[in-house]
Amino acid sequence: MMIELEKMVVAAKNGDLKAYEKIIESFKPMAVGYSFSILKDRDNAEDAVQESFIEAYYSLGSLKQPAAFPGWFKKIVFKQCDRIRRKPENRNFEPIDDTDSLVCQDISPEEKLEKSELKNKIGSLIEELTEDQKITLTLFYIKDYSVRDISEFLEITVATVKKRLYDARQMLKERMTKMVKETVPGLVPDEIFSKKIISELLKRPKALIGEQNPVKKIYDSISETLNDFEFISTDEKINKTQLRKLKKDLSNMYHLDEDKVLRDTTTESLLLELSKRQPPVKLCTAGRVFRPNKEDTTHSKVFNQYEIMEIGEGITKEMMQDRVEKIINHTLNNIEMRFIEFKYPGYNCSYDFEVLKDGIWISVGGCGMMNADLLKRHKIDSKIYSGYGIGLGLERLAMIKYGVNKIDELI
Repeated sequence: MMIELEKMVVAAKNGDLKAYEKIIESFKPMAVGYSFSILKDRDNAEDAVQESFIEAYYSLGSLKQPAAFPGWFKKIVFKQCDRIRRKPENRNFEPIDDTDSLVCQDISPEEKLEKSELKNKIGSLIEELTEDQKITLTLFYIKDYSVRDISEFLEITVATVKKRLYDARQMLKERMTKMVKETVPGLVPDEIFSKKIISELLKRPKALIGEQNPVKKIYDSISETLNDFEFISTDEKINKTQLRKLKKDLSNMYHLDEDKVLRDTTTESLLLELSKRQPPVKLCTAGRVFRPNKEDTTHSKVFNQYEIMEIGEGITKEMMQDRVEKIINHTLNNIEMRFIEFKYPGYNCSYDFEVLKDGIWISVGGCGMMNADLLKRHKIDSKIYSGYGIGLGLERLAMIKYGVNKIDELI
């Protein structure tokens, strides 16, 4: 199991959301049980666990040893529980016995009354357990975790886990233990919980919606230079089969499921639209892209790109560079810029372009002339037509224009 966990952690660190979903499924019951033992409230426990999985995902880069995930994750869960416990509305709350809703409804009134009375006895008995015993007992009965699984999560020895379980069982006695076994598993949220977390990972603000957002202002400025281009609305989710036809490497993309990934550039979005058209074409699109990169003051896993594509007779490198210069000068008020040769797959005469800000050259985009093979894949005769592609990072441009030092300040 540990080897499998290490593989899933490594895959998740590289942006594989399916791998992270498996991690969630593996640790969700344990995390909920641990949180419930601390907070004594089911809703608060679920909130703590949801936030913990989100925080853990964005912090995976700091986990040096994948095998250490259980204990590392437990610390995150405890921190989230402590955060909730410190909220003003929770500071003086009484422990809530939440097992009423967990008792099966398909029983007779007599059986329900008996279980209710037994539940009340359990409530008082459990309160007599030490905190360590409560946590260990809950983790043991919430799912079929082994004693070793629990020891790795709590970062204690197997012998200590067994001792806590033995002492807790002795106190609860046989009948009480059976009741605990029947009720504790009900604390685990349903399957949608994991999907909700995956959704939260992708739920970043859409900067292009807010009119006053600096990123939206950059978008508008670029659009003003492209009045003769057709704007295409494109989907963030792209079919893997379509990307493979474009010879796209999918290894470093967010995999939603067996069929779809989240785009990591807007280039493929326009190339897929290109297959539906014949030259001459002038297309552009913009929107969020997703990359499993380490986040810092200037990089984010989710950011916005503007993509431009023109194909026709007599399109040249000079026309491409002139288009870039026109966009940059209009958007950043005639700032000094330069082109640096950079090899982009599928393109000849390709470049990164940089602008000079406070004595530092900063990359803000890339461009290139489509090669014959790329044109041929879209059934375009390279002997007649030529074309270029341009991609710009909207957040980077906004940071330069508006003097923003941290990318998260653009939200």
